[in-house]
Amino acid sequence: MQVTVVPHAGEITGISGKTAVVIDVLRATSTMVTAFANGATAVMPFFTPEEAKQYYGWHNNKLLLCGERKGVKITGFHLGNSPLEYTGDVVAGKTLLMTTTNGTKAIKRSETAGTILIGSALNAPAVADQLLRLHEDVVLVCAGTRERFSLDDFAVAGLILCLLRERVKLAMDDRARAACLLAESREMRELLLMSNHGQYLVELGFTEDIEYCAQVGKINLVPYFDGKMITI
Repeated sequence: MQVTVVPHAGEITGISGKTAVVIDVLRATSTMVTAFANGATAVMPFFTPEEAKQYYGWHNNKLLLCGERKGVKITGFHLGNSPLEYTGDVVAGKTLLMTTTNGTKAIKRSETAGTILIGSALNAPAVADQLLRLHEDVVLVCAGTRERFSLDDFAVAGLILCLLRERVKLAMDDRARAACLLAESREMRELLLMSNHGQYLVELGFTEDIEYCAQVGKINLVPYFDGKMITI
């Protein structure tokens, strides 16, 4: 199995014939995984708040507007991007219209991949299991932060690689090897907290979110994106 790592959304180019795993651990993909664990029906990713609001205006039955800009909930939206907001009493049975600074952009830009999975530390073991079942070449897509490298997403890519490497022979480039080395160097909590984006979220008061997102294997499900909608 050949595995490559895309360091941020700005470097996503024609991924085809491979399985993509999109990672935005702080916090979009962690939030999506949590929402599904708590009964959400689907997530529809949008590039902009305006696109999400327009869709909501046409089909507002059982829909929630969700997302952030600069880490803060968008004005007029039901939910921000904190996974702790996405409890069962709020999201069960709902379709979430989501737009975030980095994560939803990376998902939309990965549309040409054969299969697109949603990954985080929370579901990393389940993602590794699914990749082994598919047994295709893999691209781990790190959302990054504003089209720049982000330590937090790279660490989760490394975590998934380490889980795969224990069970199958991987062909890795140096970027993938570096991700593995990073994931092995420290606990996930420490890596997320030391990242620039992690420090920014701490300044905004979201330390509890980081603690939550750092939990490895808490959720045993793998959402996938079909080009329009994310489901499980």
